[in-house]
Amino acid sequence: MDEKIIAQNEQIKADPTDGMNKLDEMDLEMPEGLAFSMAMNGKAMSNFCNMTVEQRKKVIDESRTVAEKEEMTQLIDRIASNSFQG
Repeated sequence: MDEKIIAQNEQIKADPTDGMNKLDEMDLEMPEGLAFSMAMNGKAMSNFCNMTVEQRKKVIDESRTVAEKEEMTQLIDRIASNSFQG
């Protein structure tokens, strides 16, 4: 595993809300399904935490349109692979 990813995962483990403080400031809530799915994929969580606030908002907005588990899996996979375009 890449050293940068390991360091980011350790930071997330130490304070999992650290990368989401900007979202709190904007009164954006992460939907439960998105939060759960990202918690299961450390790379997606790490990439999400490194996104700009605008990119995070796009992820959250798209996650609210997800109707099936497979769609959420695809969204998480795009985030994990850095191919999320919103």
